[in-house]
Amino acid sequence: YLQIEKVSERLKEEKIDCIYCSPLKRAYLTALGIAKKSGIKELYKDNNLIEINDGDCDGMAWEEIDNKYPKIRGEWKEKNHYPIGIPNQEPYSHLQNRIRNEINEIVNKNLGKTICIVSHGIAIGSFMCWVHNLPFEKVNELKTIGNTGITVLEYVNERFNILIEADNSHTLNLL
Repeated sequence: YLQIEKVSERLKEEKIDCIYCSPLKRAYLTALGIAKKSGIKELYKDNNLIEINDGDCDGMAWEEIDNKYPKIRGEWKEKNHYPIGIPNQEPYSHLQNRIRNEINEIVNKNLGKTICIVSHGIAIGSFMCWVHNLPFEKVNELKTIGNTGITVLEYVNERFNILIEADNSHTLNLL
């Protein structure tokens, strides 16, 4: 909860008009913390902002995954830094299309407003690959998005311009 306090404190002076968030617990609690600290009344849960569906491993603890699928952790954590090879996993192309379409819809519904979107690492990485015009396989070449990392985009002429990317400076003293 300390990360939520830090990001909420950092954003409290920003003029945020509304927040959209994944309904999954960590993202929702983060959005709620930002909303409370900033006095934001418009908070929307959005199922299309959820993290990638990890198929047969969704919701499993690492110990369970290691026992059932011993090669996945090595592929994921040590080689690719994103999940790969999980049976029935949501394809990255589907995740990227889902996130891109939803963020575009949110932005177009709220033109002229400052929007805070709270989601998850792989979902955000997927979207940022699209912004950078990179295939998802190049996600490791982007700045690492840590918990409560802040990315600021400006939407101009139907394009996203990156102003700040994966800034975690508000959590540096937590290490």
